[in-house]
Amino acid sequence: MSLAPFSPTAGTLDATAQHGTIVVDTEDAGHEAGDLLQAGLDVAALPVLWDVVCGPWTPHTPAGPVLFKSCGWAGWDLAAARLALHQGAAGPR
Repeated sequence: MSLAPFSPTAGTLDATAQHGTIVVDTEDAGHEAGDLLQAGLDVAALPVLWDVVCGPWTPHTPAGPVLFKSCGWAGWDLAAARLALHQGAAGPR
């Protein structure tokens, strides 16, 4: 599940998210993750995507949902653009 609000005062998630595991895109999510802040969650304590992909990470509640909160970090946009350019240079599939 992906969460969309991008400001500290916007939100679509309530405290029931505490029954799952929430992963944020970067450590900067604490400045923009209004849905998580309004739910009273400690955003700074949440794992970041890097930890999940490259580190020894396991969900705290394996039976619950895993939610991914992206705050639209420009680095992901750059990575997607580089991948698109790379694949475009390789020619059509």
